[in-house]
Amino acid sequence: MSGSGDDLTVLVTGSNSGIGSAIVTSLLDRGCNVVATVRSDDAEAAVRKEHDDRDATSLLTVERLDITDAEASARVIATHRPDVLVNNAGHAQLGGIMEVDDDHVRSQLESMVVGPARLSRRFVEQARHDGRSGRIVDISTMLASVDLPFTGWYSAAKAAFDVVGDALAVELRPSGIDVIRIECGAVKTGAWDEAGDDVMAGDDPTTQHSRRRWVDLTNLAKPLFADPSHVGRTVADAVTASHPRAVYRVGFASRLGVVANLVPAPVEHAVTAGLFGLTRRVPVAGPAPR
Repeated sequence: MSGSGDDLTVLVTGSNSGIGSAIVTSLLDRGCNVVATVRSDDAEAAVRKEHDDRDATSLLTVERLDITDAEASARVIATHRPDVLVNNAGHAQLGGIMEVDDDHVRSQLESMVVGPARLSRRFVEQARHDGRSGRIVDISTMLASVDLPFTGWYSAAKAAFDVVGDALAVELRPSGIDVIRIECGAVKTGAWDEAGDDVMAGDDPTTQHSRRRWVDLTNLAKPLFADPSHVGRTVADAVTASHPRAVYRVGFASRLGVVANLVPAPVEHAVTAGLFGLTRRVPVAGPAPR
């Protein structure tokens, strides 16, 4: 792994759009053999269409995989025996902590923590069986370290997987398997198209103004969001580097989490609450508990 992806097989989850598609493109540009996983016929068609005019199509394999499916995860790893695993798949569960029900919380944790961790475990088991080293690249976010309202469950899932990755990086040192985190700031993807609607869907009257403020601030910042290609190139650097860094940061405000960790929690909470208009009020009777 030294600047070229020749002879490397890289499995990328969630490859059909946004960051995943950009990662596939950058890896193909480096000469990697890419196994791009998707969950549906439409997603598979999107991946093939994106790369059908490239000379590198012979390096691309599209594979069906839902990372919450344990049997499929084991099968894909055993079939392709990748040298590198890029954990990118997942979805963002937005909304107030109080407003997201148990089923949606479980779905968020299953797709963002349990599923990727299981896939990583299968990857490590296969690499050890084959007597190979390897590399795991986890796509994360600065929101894992920032107390941003209405992103709490997504942030919690990413923070949990960051801890898993950090512990795994230490545990895998004897096996010669690197674990690398790509900490993304805000990136221009289709996920933002419905983010505002998801946040505004909440029915808590005490945060109605703050949710609108969230949407307005997000729209104001969108021109500054990074292009997904920046993330794709960063991932390709991490995949092919002889001596990769433990953490790469890319995208708008990607270092915000580093700054937030240096600020006392009461100060961070006060600043964030002020920014979104979440000021303390005299308690009033609300709706009956559900």
